Formats: sequence, C-alpha cells, structure tokens
Amino acid sequence: MIKKTITLIILILFVGCGEKTQDEAPPKEIKPVKTALIKNIEMYKRVVDNSDIEPISQVEQITEKGGEIIEINLNNGDRVEKDQVILTIENETVSSRYFRAKADMKNKKSQMEKTVKFAKDEILKNYEEAKSAYISATGDLDAAEKSFSEKKITFAGNEKLYKERLISEKEYREIISSFEQAKVRFESLKNGGVKEKKATYLLYKKYKDDESWKYNISMAKADYQLALAEFNAAKKDYEDLGVKAKISGVITDMDLDLYQYIDEKKFLFSIIDDSIMKVEMGVPGEDISDISSEKKIDVFIPDISKIIEGKIYEINPSANPTTKKFTVKISLDNSGGFLKKGMYSEVRLESNPKNVPAVPKEAVMIKDLLSYIAIAENKEAKVIQIKTGMESDTFYEVISSEVSSGDKVIIQGQYLLENGDSIKEVE
Repeated sequence: MIKKTITLIILILFVGCGEKTQDEAPPKEIKPVKTALIKNIEMYKRVVDNSDIEPISQVEQITEKGGEIIEINLNNGDRVEKDQVILTIENETVSSRYFRAKADMKNKKSQMEKTVKFAKDEILKNYEEAKSAYISATGDLDAAEKSFSEKKITFAGNEKLYKERLISEKEYREIISSFEQAKVRFESLKNGGVKEKKATYLLYKKYKDDESWKYNISMAKADYQLALAEFNAAKKDYEDLGVKAKISGVITDMDLDLYQYIDEKKFLFSIIDDSIMKVEMGVPGEDISDISSEKKIDVFIPDISKIIEGKIYEINPSANPTTKKFTVKISLDNSGGFLKKGMYSEVRLESNPKNVPAVPKEAVMIKDLLSYIAIAENKEAKVIQIKTGMESDTFYEVISSEVSSGDKVIIQGQYLLENGDSIKEVE
C-alpha cells in the first residue's frame, strides 16, 4: 500500500514537470558587441592610374632628302643645343640644284635692277630713234618717188630717141639702168622700208604712251621673285644636309653608321628635353570637377622608390570615346635627372575634401559582393545594406538613407549577428 502511494506521487510530479517545460520558452541569447559612433569626417576620394613617363618636349628628326652620311658628331645620350649640327649628309643632286638656283637668282636680280634703272630711258630712247628713222624713211621715199618719176620721164623720152637712132645703145642702156634702180628703190621704200619704220615707230609710241616700262619692271621683279623662291627652296634642302637639333635636349634612339646611305623621309633620331617630364591619367567624369590646374598630384615611381609631386598642366575637356574618362596631363620636375623616358609610374589623385558620414573599415561586412553594416538600436542589431564611397586608411564613407551621423555601428561581433538579434555593448 505504501509502495503504490509513493509511485503515484512520483508519477504526478513527473507529469507536472513535463507540462511546465512545454509552456515556458528558453531565454533569448544576448550577444556581446563593440560599437563606435558614426560621425562626419573630411575625406578624399583617391583615383589611381598607371602611366609611362615621357618628356613634355620631344621631337623625332627625319631626313628631308636622302644621301650618304659623311659625318656623325654626336651619339645617344649626348646633350645637344638647339641648331647644333648632329650629322652631315651628302647629296650631289641637292648640291647641284642649290648652286644652279643661286646663279640664276643672281642673274635675275641683276636684270631686275637694270630694268628698274634703265627701262623708261630705254623705251623713250627707242621711241625717239624709231621716230627719227620713220621721218627719215618718209623723206627718202619722197626723194625716191621724185627720182623715179624723173627717171621714168627720161626713160620714155630717150626710148623714142634710141628708136630713131639719135642716141647710142650705151647711152640708152645707162638710162634704162638708172630708171630701173630708181624704180627698185622707190618700190622698196614704198612697200617695205617705210612701212617697217612706221610700224616700229607706232609700236614704240604705244610703249611710250602706255608707260610700258612699268610693265617691264613688274615682269623683271616677278622673274626675280620666282628665281629667289627656287633659290630659297634649294638652299633649305642644301642646308638640311647638315642635320641640326630642333630643340635643346638629349639624343635618343639613334641607330646610324658612318657612310650609310639613307632614303629621304626616314627616321634619324629623337631629341628629348628631359628637364620636365610628364605622366597622364584618365579621370572619371564624376571626379573631373575636382580637378584644376592648381592641383598638386602625387606620382609614385617604383624604379626609384620615390613619390614626386606633380602639377596638372592640361585637362582635356572631351572624354575618351572608349574609356569615357578625361585625360589629365601632369608635369614632373626632373632637374635632378633621375626620371627616364619609359619609366613606369602610379599616379595618385585625391579629390577636394568633403564632410561625409563614415564608419571604421572593420565595420563593413561583404556578403555576396554586397556591403553591409550592423547598427546597435534599442539593444538590438539592425543589419543594413550600404554603399561605400570615399575611403581613407581606416574609414569608409557610408552611403545609405538609413544611416545618420551619431548612430552606433557595430565594429566587433557583427559577423555573428542576424537582423533583430539582442545585443549588449561591451568595452
């Protein structure tokens, strides 16, 4: 009887305990976290691009005319001054053309000076001579006509006398000869001599009336100018056989041998002014407004392990059609001579400072390529998707309408949290 009573009591207690376990939920876990305040700080956006170092000023020199290299005065690495002769080329065709053009130019110049000085006097002189010759010829014609008429009458009269045998044959033939000579002279003067003299006189009269010496002077000057232009062109080609430096700088990329023949328009060498070098970078459109010619830019040169301060000197206002970036050119002082053409560089551009809400970098969680932070709010975790903007060594700019300056962001323990988890801030 006693055993049955004890068993019943134990059973009642067991059933009672079981019902209590099913009715009561276990206590919610409180997760410890460490927080920091979200605050506005000044931040800079950094744009980084890579670029080869090049001189701002450089020229490639080519042969204007081909020929044989007969003299090489300087080589790669030598410093040269502007207009200094670096090498000499021989070309007989160019030389011959120059000397011919020089002689022709001098001749045309002499003719022009003579025409300018004497053209008017010569035309007036020719006019007076032609006039005098024409007047003289007219007088000769009148005399010849009179003589011919007289001889004709004499011939007619003596012809009758000869037929009547009143004069000898010899006398008659002398009369005929004299008549024929008078006739020939008269007709010659009438049909040729006077007409020619008249035409010449009228021509020179027209020259005088039109002041044609001015035209002669103009033509002589034009001939001289043509000869001078040909001479100058030939002279340039001749002088270009002595290849001169177009700028001061250092010779590079020369690969020539003495007595080597080289065709026209072929590359000879480059000259670089390495006192100021340049790098270029592509800047996104969203950052171009932060760029100005006053801005200084850090340029890291791995080959010499140095950061050099550069200065913007050109901003292209048109974006590259492929990259959609704006090309910015930066000058680098190279007075020390340690920067070399072709060196690799890393160009680092920082935007103008902006006051933006920021969180410590360790607060940002990356899940499936998206960024998240956890906010401590009313002792619970609130997980928010964000975008990051500018960054410093320790902070990210946080971009989200759900975040404000003064909010508490969880910087430790956030990877173990789900949205709505209970939390407890610890030091």
